[in-house]
Amino acid sequence: MHRAEYIQFSAWTWGIDMGSWVREGAYLCACVLPESAGPRDLVARPVLMNAENTLWAEVAPLDGYGMDTMEHVCALLPAALDWLRKQAEDLPATPGDLPRSRSAFPDAPSLRWGVELLLAKLAAREAGQALGTWLGARPDVEVPVAGLVLRGDAPLSDASTVSSSDASTAPLSAAPPAGANGARNPHVVKLKIGRGEGEAARIRRLVAAQPGIRIRLDANRGGSPAGLLRLLESLGEDRRAIDFIEEPLPAGEPPPADLAAALEAEPPIALAADESLREAGWALGEAHWADVWVIKPSLHGGLTEVLDTLEAARVSRRRVVWSSAWESGVGMAGLKTIARLWPDEAAGFGTEPLMPHQMTMPTWPVASAHSVSAMCPVPAVCPVAFMASCYPRRTAMLIPGINDTHEAITYGDLHARVSAITTHLARQDFPARAAIAVPADRTATFLAVLFAVMRLGRHLLPVSSRLPDSARDELVASAGAVWVGNAAEHLPDTTEHSPDTAKHSPDTAGHAYKNTALAHAPFITGHMRAGGAVLVATSGSTGAPSIVTIDWARMLGHAAAVNERTDFTSSDAWAWSLPPWHVGGLSIPVRCAVAGGRVVVESGTSLATTHPSFVATHHSLVPTQLDRVLAPPGSAPTAASASSLFSRHAGALRCVLVGGGPVPLPLLERAVRAGIPVRTTWGMTEAGSMISCSDVWTEDDVRACDRVHAGRPLPGIRVRQVPPDQKASSSPKPPDQGPELPNQGPELPDQGPELPSQGSELLDQGPEAACSGAGMRLEVHSPWAARAHDALTTSDAGYLDDEGRVVVTGRLDRVFISGGENIDPAVIEQALVALPEVERARVVGIPHPEFGFRPVAFIQTGRAVHDARPERAADLRKRLRASLPGYMIPDAMYEEPALPEGRMKWTEAELVAWAGRNHRRGHP
Repeated sequence: MHRAEYIQFSAWTWGIDMGSWVREGAYLCACVLPESAGPRDLVARPVLMNAENTLWAEVAPLDGYGMDTMEHVCALLPAALDWLRKQAEDLPATPGDLPRSRSAFPDAPSLRWGVELLLAKLAAREAGQALGTWLGARPDVEVPVAGLVLRGDAPLSDASTVSSSDASTAPLSAAPPAGANGARNPHVVKLKIGRGEGEAARIRRLVAAQPGIRIRLDANRGGSPAGLLRLLESLGEDRRAIDFIEEPLPAGEPPPADLAAALEAEPPIALAADESLREAGWALGEAHWADVWVIKPSLHGGLTEVLDTLEAARVSRRRVVWSSAWESGVGMAGLKTIARLWPDEAAGFGTEPLMPHQMTMPTWPVASAHSVSAMCPVPAVCPVAFMASCYPRRTAMLIPGINDTHEAITYGDLHARVSAITTHLARQDFPARAAIAVPADRTATFLAVLFAVMRLGRHLLPVSSRLPDSARDELVASAGAVWVGNAAEHLPDTTEHSPDTAKHSPDTAGHAYKNTALAHAPFITGHMRAGGAVLVATSGSTGAPSIVTIDWARMLGHAAAVNERTDFTSSDAWAWSLPPWHVGGLSIPVRCAVAGGRVVVESGTSLATTHPSFVATHHSLVPTQLDRVLAPPGSAPTAASASSLFSRHAGALRCVLVGGGPVPLPLLERAVRAGIPVRTTWGMTEAGSMISCSDVWTEDDVRACDRVHAGRPLPGIRVRQVPPDQKASSSPKPPDQGPELPNQGPELPDQGPELPSQGSELLDQGPEAACSGAGMRLEVHSPWAARAHDALTTSDAGYLDDEGRVVVTGRLDRVFISGGENIDPAVIEQALVALPEVERARVVGIPHPEFGFRPVAFIQTGRAVHDARPERAADLRKRLRASLPGYMIPDAMYEEPALPEGRMKWTEAELVAWAGRNHRRGHP
């Protein structure tokens, strides 16, 4: 059969925001179908893309570092695919026969690299050889890799000041890597240099840490002759450790005579060309001052040009050092193969571990039930688009209906919705940097908007439906967002899908799906552009809300880590029981898409309302929700409220995550006795959601513990204890104790030992708790954290136990959690003072048997508003609802008691104690 009939090409694009770096790229894909494949198989090409018949190459120009840009490359992709199809009709027999793409794409070296490398992979496959063997590389050689020591981009100049920031990404190893000849070479590291005197000290430290080290300096064209001369003079004998200096001067200038003489002095130091080599357009004589040629294949040009350069290097006796340019896993695999063509130098592949997420495309067997996270960290494209291309008929979402029916939306359907909304939003005249604000609810439309904004690389602000209009407008304004408004009015109608995808069982969902969304374009429309994030409002109220920015790439990476810890796979379903304007609720459908599982929309806020046909394997609850599901305390664990739910989940329910606030030990005991597979968690918005997660609790675990822990940190996350006086953002000191307030109102009935308030919990722990670390502040280091929160000093107090599990003992600030919602008393106080008759307000959180804590207000008005005049307090509470969500309305209001002689104010602990003695607790 003619090759052109069974080689299918496509292109996938991806984007990733790496803080100071923004990376965009495309994957070129060749899917080689078996010769027995017929026309029907060609139409079903996405289903047949797997590890055995799919080859990949990466095209990822770094904007500003070469002549091509991602925008230009994307415009050329259709032509590149046509070029590949034509060349694949007569594949080359040897590397010397490889066609050159320079004339077709003269100003796109990154694209030339990708198309020629993919063509070489096809030719090697046709010859029945690995790519390296076909090219003539020695497959038995291990190419050593240089470490990378990063610092800021301060220019090397005559200035004497120095930045103190530097971070080693490759710790010096005790055993240096092996070279091509099998001998042990000195360890090699690359150091980005800044200003002279400071760099000399850093180099001396490296030499002292490992004698025999070889250091490559990279000035990134930011040096000056005077600055380099000072550096060489400062090094003294330690200059022996310098291997070469890369791109020392602006615009690739050759060194002046005095600097050249200093470099040639004993021991001589070589110069290396990187950008200068590319700018010479391979007229290599123009880089005559360079002894070392640094080749970044993905930026320099096609594979044929790289092979020509290697031959020229051999003839001119230049050294060749391979280097990477922030490639993903696909790109690095190609570089490592090519590097075996010249394995004598340590390759500069130190950027590989710096990618926050290796965007390697997963290649699964068609019938695999494994999750994405088990195969690779993150899909290279939008996870919905990826699942639609591989498994269009798989159910993505279950939505409750009426009369025991439900709607099953497949990944193919969801991808079509996302694509339509992506196109619609892209055509809107939104300001370039403005976030897109939409009402957040648990619907297919909101889910489609979420992934559409993700694909566009834009910012999304999910807005709580609980907020009054005034608070919503203030939140949108403070986030610099554009209010899109009601999705039904402003977004396209995306509800049409195949007739067979509604009101049927998940097993038959989507069999009539037609792959029109994937077939109309030369490359899949579900690519993700670089940048963009979700903006999560942590206060959700009036005033200046705290907005946390979580990059899309980090959210996807965190979802994969959670899936791995909770064993969530493509055969599982996660109940969407938390509101999507919080990061916990927003993360649930993202985790499902990353794993290829199902998100089950609940018809209510409680687990007990889940429809019997919606059998979910995973649930996420706050303690209040778990308490409502269980039988009341003292009842048998097989009571109707628990048994009716968990009997239908028997054999299916594997994980119930409980977090968003402290989990009381009695509640945990009741859940375990009822047979619920509880995992306790700890997390926060700034950390990207979950930080740590326990194993499933057993009755033996509960009996053996005296304090509920939150398990071990997720892979890649580190938690440590720091002194409590190390400040976190917005973390006032705990309230101090003072004289007891006068008792007012009726005493509460005896309800057992009082729970301490979160504000004063640490004060009541005693010396034993302090010695155990319970009074230490917890600090989190996470690659998945929100922007500027990679190192997060929290306001949570706690410690790590002997098994490395996180134990949270309380809060070091005033914020308390009520039913899973963070409540800042200052926000309520501000709203109270805005009322005309309120002169001053103090708000505290008091323990509550169901919600954990509830707010109570103490105000000064000159009129009594306590129990003697409940109608006045009710009026104030009613008026607060115009500016506050319902969960922040105080349960009760009291006139603040008169202060004793000489006292300036009551402490918060005193107010908490007074409210605990006098307030009849009730539901909010």
